[in-house]
Amino acid sequence: MYESKGILHLGYKFDKVHIKNATYSPLAHGKLEEEQQAIRTKTIEVLEGTRSLSIKVESPPEKPQS
Repeated sequence: MYESKGILHLGYKFDKVHIKNATYSPLAHGKLEEEQQAIRTKTIEVLEGTRSLSIKVESPPEKPQS
């Protein structure tokens, strides 16, 4: 049995398989973590100068002649 102090204190007994199968972790949370890590990594690379930052320069639209 998996018996941590908190579980024993409350009188519950769970085995490791039950805890593993009963854990709720939406896939979106994992994706969010991966995206945040990618943003942090690439930002650090830009700040360290090991990655360049592309910039697209566009001219403003011309004003119509009256």
